[in-house]
Amino acid sequence: MLEYKYQIYVPSGNDTALVFGNNYSREDIIRINDLIMSEHANVEQVGFVSDEPKRHVFFMAGGGFCGNGTRAAVCHFLRGMPDNIRITIPDVFDGLSAGITKNHDVWTCVPLQSKSKITEIEDGFYLVEMIGVTHIIVSPEKSKQFLTKAQDLLTVSKSILLNYNLLDYSSCGVVFQSGLADSVCIHPFVHDIGVDTMIAETACGSGTVATAMVKSYLENSNVTIPVIQPSGHIIKAEIEYNGFEFTKAVISGKVVSDGVIYTRSLPT
Repeated sequence: MLEYKYQIYVPSGNDTALVFGNNYSREDIIRINDLIMSEHANVEQVGFVSDEPKRHVFFMAGGGFCGNGTRAAVCHFLRGMPDNIRITIPDVFDGLSAGITKNHDVWTCVPLQSKSKITEIEDGFYLVEMIGVTHIIVSPEKSKQFLTKAQDLLTVSKSILLNYNLLDYSSCGVVFQSGLADSVCIHPFVHDIGVDTMIAETACGSGTVATAMVKSYLENSNVTIPVIQPSGHIIKAEIEYNGFEFTKAVISGKVVSDGVIYTRSLPT
C-alpha cells in the first residue's frame, strides 16, 4: 500500500495541498489528487514538491503553471523564512526566481513568452498566453453583463473556453473583473485538463498576472497593481512592459498554513 504525506497551504485564500515527494506515477498522481480533494472540501488544487535537499522541484497534479501553487511551494521549501530560491517546474520552466521578503510576502516570477502574446479576440475579450497557462480576460465593461445576471458562471466560462477551442490546453481560464479606482477585483474560473476540473477559484495567481498584463498592454506602460481576489485577499502584480514585449511579471502576497501534516495511503 502506497503511503503519501501532504500539508495544506493557503496562498491568498486559495487552499492548496502539497504532497511531499514527486516520484509518483501519473495514475497515482490523479488518484492522490482526487482523494485529497474529496476529503478536504476547501482544497481547490493539489501540487507535488520534491523532498530532496536543495532540489526545488514542483508541479501541479494537472500540469501547467499555477501562480498560487508555486507560491505555496516557495513557502514550503523555505519553511516560511525570508530568502530567495529558484524552482523547477517540469515541462514549464527551469530555474524560476521566487522567494519570501522580510515582510513575509511570498513572491514568484511568472514565466512569460518571449514576445507579447495578448490578442483582443473580440471587443473586451483578451487572450493572454503565458507559459503553462492561458487566460481569457474579460474587461470590466463586458464583465458586467455576466456578473449582474443570475447565471452559472462556471458553465458560462466553460462555454467561452469551448468557443475559443481552449479546453484541450493543459490549464486555461476565464477571468471576469470589476474595476475600482486604484485596484481591480477578479472573478476567475479555471479549467485543468490533467485532472479534469473546472473551479471557481477563491484566488488565482496566473489570472492576476494576466489581468495586470492586459492593463499594462492597454496603457503601454509598466504596472503595479493590487488585485482583489474572491477570497477578499490581495495579490500584488508587478508587470514590466517596454511597448513591444513583457520583460517581467511578479506576483506576491501572504501564504499561511496550520502546519498539520496528513498521512494517507492509496487503497489497493
